[in-house]
Amino acid sequence: TKFQKSCNFFLTNFGKKSIIFAMEKYRLVAATIVVRDFEDSKKFLLVRKPRVRYAWQFPQGGRENGETFLVTAARELREECGEKLQVKFLTLSEIGEYQYDFPKNFSKFDDDLAGAQVHFFRAVWIGGEVDVDGKEIVAHRWVTKTELHELVEESYWDVVREWI
Repeated sequence: TKFQKSCNFFLTNFGKKSIIFAMEKYRLVAATIVVRDFEDSKKFLLVRKPRVRYAWQFPQGGRENGETFLVTAARELREECGEKLQVKFLTLSEIGEYQYDFPKNFSKFDDDLAGAQVHFFRAVWIGGEVDVDGKEIVAHRWVTKTELHELVEESYWDVVREWI
């Protein structure tokens, strides 16, 4: 990666005693935890990416230039779940943040990215149905807290469980 090349350059040209300050690059992402009350329980909206590992997650996606994280969360929710889904965001600010490194051999937009920094928002379902595109998102489910824990990766669960 460019980060490793930069480190090697400084070590080669300035010696091992040089101090290197470098920040790894993380993709800025916003996610929405959508809550819906059913007769028997409270459920959460999960979407499934077309991959084996890290497939189930809350609707989320990368921030575009000039967007706030809230605008990104709303746009990605619409893109991934369709125009018919209606939600109300409960706050204008994020409820939490999660930063992680991409696994080896993970397909990413930019080879220089070390991982992603995800900013979470909470919303409640008002109406409408989820309509996934079948390409970027291949499925969705309304799940209980227990089902959510069973579907997502343990590292993801460890972070998001305090926000649901």
